[in-house]
Amino acid sequence: MGGVGLRHALHGDAAMNIAAPPDGSTQRRARSRRAAPELAQIDPSGADPLEQQVYRSIRDALIGGRVAAGVGLSVRSLAETLGVSAAPVRDALKRLEADGVLFARPRSGFSTRPLDAAEYADLLDVRLRLEPHAAALAARRARPDDLAAIAAAHEGYSRALAEGAEGTRIAAHNQRFHFAIYRAAQNPVLLDLISNLWVRLGPVLARVTPDLIPGGHDHHALALDAIREGRADIAAQAIDEDLSGAARSISATIAALQASDG
Repeated sequence: MGGVGLRHALHGDAAMNIAAPPDGSTQRRARSRRAAPELAQIDPSGADPLEQQVYRSIRDALIGGRVAAGVGLSVRSLAETLGVSAAPVRDALKRLEADGVLFARPRSGFSTRPLDAAEYADLLDVRLRLEPHAAALAARRARPDDLAAIAAAHEGYSRALAEGAEGTRIAAHNQRFHFAIYRAAQNPVLLDLISNLWVRLGPVLARVTPDLIPGGHDHHALALDAIREGRADIAAQAIDEDLSGAARSISATIAALQASDG
C-alpha cells in the first residue's frame, strides 16, 4: 500500500495540484521576521530540566507547523515568549541544530534547515509505512477519550479550513489531528519515530496551500469514521491516501522554496 501511494504521489500529472511558487521577496521578508511562534509554556519549577522543557516546546512548534520554512528564530524573542533567560533557549536551538533541524545564520539567529526533494521522498517513503500502520492500530486500540480527541482535532481542522485561516494555523490543526490518531495507537516507540519525521516536515507544511491538497478533509473524515468503527484497513487506507494526495503540493512547495533561495 505505502509503495503504491509513493509512486502515485511523486510521479503523477505534474500539471495538477501544484502550488504556485512564492515570490522570492516574500520569502526574504519571512526570513527577516523574528517574532516567536506560538509556544507551549514551560514550568521553571517542574521536574524536567529547564533546557529540556525549552527544547521540547520549540521542537513541538516545529512539528506542529507553527514555524514556517524560512522564518528565522531568534534567541531573544523565544526567551521573551517563554519567560526564561537566553541560555536555555540558545542551548535548545543548538541541540536542534545538532539534530539537523535548524542551522545558524551568522548574526541573524537560526532558521529551519532546507528540505530538498530527495530528502522529502525519503521521508514520505517512511511515513507511508509508519503512519497508516499507526492509524490501523488506533482503530483497534482507541479508547473513548482518544476518539473524543480525534473528533475535536478534526473539528478544529475543518473550522480552520472554512475560515480560510493562514497556513501555520491550518498546519497546526492538521498536526493535531494526525497525532491524536497516532497517540491512540498506544505505541510510544511508533509515536516517537513519527515525531522525528514531522519535525523536519512541519515547517514545509506551513507553506503549503491547503486548497491544492486533493481530498485532505475527506481523508480525515474517513479516517475518523473508520477508527470509530474499528475498521483498521480503512483507517490505514485513509491516512495513506491523505499523505499521498498531499505529496505533489508539498514537493512543489519545496521546489519553490529552493528556487527562492537560489
